[in-house]
Amino acid sequence: VARYSCPRGSTVDGSPVAPTEFSIPCRHTGDYPVSHLRCRRVNCGLPPRVSGADIWKLDIVLKKKGKNFAKVTEDMPVGELMYDREIKNDEASKYQCSEGYSTDPRNPKKQRFRAQCHRSGNYEIVPSC
Repeated sequence: VARYSCPRGSTVDGSPVAPTEFSIPCRHTGDYPVSHLRCRRVNCGLPPRVSGADIWKLDIVLKKKGKNFAKVTEDMPVGELMYDREIKNDEASKYQCSEGYSTDPRNPKKQRFRAQCHRSGNYEIVPSC
């Protein structure tokens, strides 16, 4: 039997409540069957919509290199909506408030913030504009 344990922030199906370990039994021929089981990073779902703001960048993970993920930042024109891509553990969507809005009424220059996906399957608390 081959036993597998998913790395922190991953589960068998990507949901935060799924198992983090699985095993594949050896066949009588001595080899292992092809299995659909594998570790998937926890998925937070679609980025939250924020009134008065648009996503302007995504910090996404494109591929895994050993135990480390290769992170990239995908730039987008300000105002273009990018709400159709699900965000996974260790990824974030970055927002910019619309003109005339900020996250702090005392500081009109505070216009950018991020929504980080956590391994719990939830986004951190997202400020409003």
